[in-house]
Amino acid sequence: VLIVNPEVKQVDHQDAVVIAVTSRAIFNMEEEHNIFLEKGIEEYTRYQIDNVEKPLKEGTAFALIKAFQMVNVKLLEQNPEEKQLFDVILLSNNSPESGKRIINSVNHYGLAISRFYFTSEKDSTEYLPKCNVKLFLSANQVDVHNAAKRGIPSAVMFLQEVVAVTDQLRIAFDGDSVLFAGQTDHVYEKQGLYMAKVYETFMKKIPMGEGPLKKFAMLLGEIRKKFGRED
Repeated sequence: VLIVNPEVKQVDHQDAVVIAVTSRAIFNMEEEHNIFLEKGIEEYTRYQIDNVEKPLKEGTAFALIKAFQMVNVKLLEQNPEEKQLFDVILLSNNSPESGKRIINSVNHYGLAISRFYFTSEKDSTEYLPKCNVKLFLSANQVDVHNAAKRGIPSAVMFLQEVVAVTDQLRIAFDGDSVLFAGQTDHVYEKQGLYMAKVYETFMKKIPMGEGPLKKFAMLLGEIRKKFGRED
């Protein structure tokens, strides 16, 4: 089920950099998830409905989503006609009934999430190609694996201490297997460090292949060029 967020001004989806995030990545839903695992879907749904007005706690991806939002604000301050904006959508295996608390939490924190996809326990990653998603963030490794098989750049958001929200977007990328192809990693895993070094020496004049997040990094670079050095 698709629900468009009336609290958020919709952007041009064709020109936007679409970021898809799951509810368990942006919010800390470990307590709720344990209820689902231990007591089943009916008890979980009842709990979510009973607590529909209680905002969920901030999760690992919360500060990152806020940072994307702040970049949009600054882009529009520079150019009110700017179309290359971040468009954040939320995917969830919840039903629309249990997902109402998620929507309320998004609006409580003022998160500019434009659309919600509630799949009722179905594989939510099937929506990613249709939405032209450039990056998928999930707390579930299976979801990330399924998204990667669909050709969507993806990352696992492991549960960790919540980072304070800032007005700057900072993203660090690994090289091998992320920005660039992972041939050296494969050699290392199968033949060890020595052979990996031999392989690197032999291939030093040949450009490395493209990794799964290179295109997203290039998009970030395009957006970065719209700002001055101090921004």
